[in-house]
Amino acid sequence: MKFTFMADPKNKKAMHALAACAKRYGQTDLASSDVVIVLGGDGTLLKVLQSLLNYQTPVLGMNLGHVGYFLSNYSLDDLPDRVVQAEKRQVTPLKIAARIGAGKPMKQYAFNEFSFSRVTPQAARLGVAVKDQYGSIIKREVFGDGLIVATPMGTSGYYASANGIPVDPDHDAIALQSICAKKGFSAIVSPDSQVNVEVQEREKRPVCIDRDGQDRIADVRSATIKQANNKSITLLWERNRGLSR
Repeated sequence: MKFTFMADPKNKKAMHALAACAKRYGQTDLASSDVVIVLGGDGTLLKVLQSLLNYQTPVLGMNLGHVGYFLSNYSLDDLPDRVVQAEKRQVTPLKIAARIGAGKPMKQYAFNEFSFSRVTPQAARLGVAVKDQYGSIIKREVFGDGLIVATPMGTSGYYASANGIPVDPDHDAIALQSICAKKGFSAIVSPDSQVNVEVQEREKRPVCIDRDGQDRIADVRSATIKQANNKSITLLWERNRGLSR
C-alpha cells in the first residue's frame, strides 16, 4: 500500500510525525498514492481536502491538533490494517458562485461551511431563498450578524456554536442557521437544493463570506450555493478512535 503523508509545516509535532511515518512506510507522490494520511487537526484536514478536489484518493486523518472530530488517534503502528478496516464516508463539498465588488464572479468550495458575516457594527440584511428539486421555495430575511450554510460534516463546528440543528454526518443534506438574528432562521434542506443569498443595503451593511473558517471573500453582492457532487472525496473514518460524534 502506497501512502502520501501530509502535515502543516507550522505544526512541529505533526512534522515530526510525518518524518516518522515516511521512514516506516515510505512517502509516495500524490499521483501514485493509494491513501493520503493527514497529520494535524481539523484545519489541516480541511486544507488537504481542498487540495484534493481533483483527485479520487481516499483520506485518513490522524489527530495531532486540538479537537479532531473526523480524525483518528495518532499511532505509527498497523497503518495498512487500519486503512483496510476503516469505514468509508463520502464527503461532498458545497460550491459557491458569488458576485463581489463591481460584479466580478468567483467560485469556491467548502467542506464545512460558508458563513456570511457583517463587516461593520451595522447588522447584515440578507435575502435568503432556498429552492429544492421540486421547485418549492423557502424565502426568509436574515437581519443580524449573518448566516451559516453548512455540510453535515460542518455542523459540528461553527454551525453548532450558533445553535444550529444537529445533522448526522451520514445524512445527506444542506444546513442553514442564522447568526444572532432578530428573527432566528434554521433549516435542513435536501442536498439537491439551491441556496440564493442577496446582500441588501450593501453600501450601508457590507458582508463578507468565510470559507471553512480559513479564507475570506470581501464585498459580497450575492451568492448561490449548492452541493458539488462531482467533487466528493472518500474520508476513511475509524468509529472507535478519535472524537467523532
